[in-house]
Amino acid sequence: MTTLSEVSNRSEKSIQELALTLEQASAGTQEQNEEAFQAIFKASDEQASSAVNKVSQDGVDMVQNVVDRLVLVKDSTKFLNDVIEKLDESSNQISEMVQTITHIADQINLLARNAAMILFDINNLLQDITSIDELKK
Repeated sequence: MTTLSEVSNRSEKSIQELALTLEQASAGTQEQNEEAFQAIFKASDEQASSAVNKVSQDGVDMVQNVVDRLVLVKDSTKFLNDVIEKLDESSNQISEMVQTITHIADQINLLARNAAMILFDINNLLQDITSIDELKK
């Protein structure tokens, strides 16, 4: 089973990769736009069209890469949310068990105090009986 730490690390890595991809896509897009404009001004219509198509396809590829990484982040986040929900349920169950154990311990303490008081009363009664027996002698 994947641990919460592993999922968190995987999510953090995916987010960092996504941020890097977005930065690269942004820088790449600016560079491609400049190259495309230069190519358009220098080239014939057919070459310009080809350059624009290439830039467009590169943009589509970059956007698809970003979308793929977003899907990974979404999946990791969902898994992490599921793990957190299970941990919350387990925590609630443990809390209920602790309350039950505390209640039982309180009852045992009460029984022990009552038993001690009864033993004290029995001891006093036995002393009284012993005193009566000595008086009879």
